[in-house]
Amino acid sequence: VSLSSIHVNHDISPNADAWTAHCEQQARLLAIEHMTVKVKVARDSQEGLEASARELRYATFARLPVDWVLLAHHLDDQAETLMHNLLRGSGVLGMAGIPSVRSKYLRPLLKISRARLLDYAKQHSLTWCEDESNQDQRHARNYIRHTVLPLIAQRYPAVAAQLGAASEHFADAQRLLEDLARVDAGQTPLSFPFPVSAIATLTPIRAGNLLRHLIVSNSMQPPNQARL
Repeated sequence: VSLSSIHVNHDISPNADAWTAHCEQQARLLAIEHMTVKVKVARDSQEGLEASARELRYATFARLPVDWVLLAHHLDDQAETLMHNLLRGSGVLGMAGIPSVRSKYLRPLLKISRARLLDYAKQHSLTWCEDESNQDQRHARNYIRHTVLPLIAQRYPAVAAQLGAASEHFADAQRLLEDLARVDAGQTPLSFPFPVSAIATLTPIRAGNLLRHLIVSNSMQPPNQARL
């Protein structure tokens, strides 16, 4: 087993080059192979700057000739995602949150809180970079992180763990819906073109579930419920 690291420089922050230098230094200290990839994020993307950056980042990861890509999402990220998706009116798929395993992506820290990770980093004298944009509460996720969840935690201290547990229940429900979609598809491959006849005999709710699974399994973004 060999370990390597990659840093995607989005060139958005004025500190982007400093973050690149930090990652390269850490790789040298750990004596592991490292690469930096610089991407150009469209500032006027209709998806928004953050979504556009994410799309380019994952496109970079997808091209890597590796078996697994480990990502550092943690328990608080999961709680923020669940809360964000709830406020957007997401369905079961959105409420399942961030998957611990999907394709070649692994998230081994998903059940570990931000506070615990910070304690570990301080105890072992680790260094890291802070993204200044994470403090900007004009972004919904930052508002949830810095205002909403701390307020809820005053009454429910274990809010992050509880939301993380809820996401696992939704993930189980999502897997059952996917199983049902495959049953309803029968012998018809879940690819395009997909025959209308395979959907027409189903009840509306099962037809919608099959359509949604068909779209998602072909790496596309499903439409909202009204359009579906």
